[in-house]
Amino acid sequence: MKKFLALLLAAVMVLAMFTACAKTETNTPATDTPAETPADKPAANEENTNTEAPAETPADDDPFAEEVTLHWAFPALQDSFPGFEAINEKLNEITKEKINAKIEFEMIPLGEYTEKMNMKFTAGEEFDICFTGAWNPYLPAVAKGAYAELTQDVLDKYAPDVVADLNSAVWDAIRVNGKLYGIPLQQIYVRQTGIRFNTELLNKYGFDPSTVKTLDDLDEYAATIKASEPDAVVIYNYGHLIYENMVNYLGYDVIVSNTTPGVVYYAAETPVVFNQFESEEFKALCEKMREWNLAGYFPTDAVTGADSVGENDIRAIDTDPAHKPGGDITEGQLRGYDITGIAFGDCAMTTGAVQATITAVSATSKNVERAVAFINLLDSDPEVLNLICHGIEGTDYEFVGDKADGLIKPISDYPGMLSFLVGNVFNEYYTDASQVGTWPETAEINANAQASCILGFAFDSEPVATQIAQCSAVAEEYLPALNCGAVDVDSTLEAFNAALKDAGVDQIIAEMQSQIDAWLATK
Repeated sequence: MKKFLALLLAAVMVLAMFTACAKTETNTPATDTPAETPADKPAANEENTNTEAPAETPADDDPFAEEVTLHWAFPALQDSFPGFEAINEKLNEITKEKINAKIEFEMIPLGEYTEKMNMKFTAGEEFDICFTGAWNPYLPAVAKGAYAELTQDVLDKYAPDVVADLNSAVWDAIRVNGKLYGIPLQQIYVRQTGIRFNTELLNKYGFDPSTVKTLDDLDEYAATIKASEPDAVVIYNYGHLIYENMVNYLGYDVIVSNTTPGVVYYAAETPVVFNQFESEEFKALCEKMREWNLAGYFPTDAVTGADSVGENDIRAIDTDPAHKPGGDITEGQLRGYDITGIAFGDCAMTTGAVQATITAVSATSKNVERAVAFINLLDSDPEVLNLICHGIEGTDYEFVGDKADGLIKPISDYPGMLSFLVGNVFNEYYTDASQVGTWPETAEINANAQASCILGFAFDSEPVATQIAQCSAVAEEYLPALNCGAVDVDSTLEAFNAALKDAGVDQIIAEMQSQIDAWLATK
């Protein structure tokens, strides 16, 4: 179980980091036509969309007349699970009745998922459904022709609940040249920086985290911890962790990656690309890191990224790239102590956040419509989602208190699946009493989030691929020391940006701006 929890923590961290910045490969003009959203379901927002893809009409009046088996290349934390055979059998009873299909799982460990999916694509292997996003990135796979195009006619007919649930901004974020090659899994689509605190230490020293509005507001508490808690890590940091976790707080929508120059302010009326490493806010962040380093707040090996801090070591203060309702509970369970988290700065819906979790239908599938119908069940049917994620009621879990609250407790060894890899997380049962109600809260955050000014834009990096590689290498050389406050800020920033100039940063910025301008002209 300890190994499983470690894998779970790693998976959550990878998802958070990916959604904070998604590398993009191809330009994606977008169209959107609002439609109504049912009032009785939590939705990503208040409006909806239709695509302009050409219609497809099923040949038969009853498209589900023939039973089919759908092969699901599934990203799992391990390659086998106790009791899953019975779960799969129960699932097939449901899918047989609803869409006349059986589901065949191919469990692929997360750490091998991208590599194995690429092997399937190269070989032209026949399968039906896969996850694409934080693992098995979406845009590169689309560029390879790996996924079937999902036309509006197919979506309207076979995935009406998904069409009703998702607004135009969500669909726009995954378009490639105006076409759709997947269905977004409902989860938190916005990114908001967070600050996490060890709850026991907060209470011990009477610190009110709600008073923290800027990084400077952490100084007094950090000094107290440093003086009074010699065994605690005052502020957790290594490599360029805090910079990456602060990207949203700084107001950036990153175009390629956090370590590649080129961002816009997501709240800008007109997107203007700039080198974030020349900005005043990045310099201010580096100066704060320098101050904290000199005060002895970071782990001693922070710059090297060796990360001597264990998963259960006490961290008084930590940063969070994706604060969300209930996230502190999950993190606390993994670390072994209670965590209190706060939202830090504004939140925005970005292309990367949506593209982090998508279900796609393989271009080799012979049952595209049935696969789409199954994805619709994963979005709309709580019984299907929770069967996969938690097992069979009465065998693997039981409800606690009022069933309507959706709170369960496990009663078997089935470790479950990660809901953000399966379907609509807003339909998942709660596993901790303090989580009850967090899904409606999350849906509300999605509904009220500000869409980035470049939501739906995807950068074609090929024209400046050499410059991006060179600038990323420069950033990897300078960022860890700056982020960990181990060097003089002024002289190092000057050298850093001079090296970026030599590596071609101006060409990158110009190409990004040119493509964004062309994309805006299509809207």
